[in-house]
Amino acid sequence: MRSELLEESDTPYHCPWKGDTQYFSVKDGDTLLRDRAWSYPTPIPTSFDRVGKDFSGYVAFWKEVSVTE
Repeated sequence: MRSELLEESDTPYHCPWKGDTQYFSVKDGDTLLRDRAWSYPTPIPTSFDRVGKDFSGYVAFWKEVSVTE
């Protein structure tokens, strides 16, 4: 993962069945795409059954963000 392209955001959010969310802004050259990525660093374990697997440590991106190598 190229974590240098992600900047932690202060935006708070709590999903009642997944847990606390950590948002990230995505760096695109000189542009900062605010809150376009998110993760659940310590998800609620009962959510794994609903999602289908343990998603701890994964980062999701808003549909307008293209992730390439």
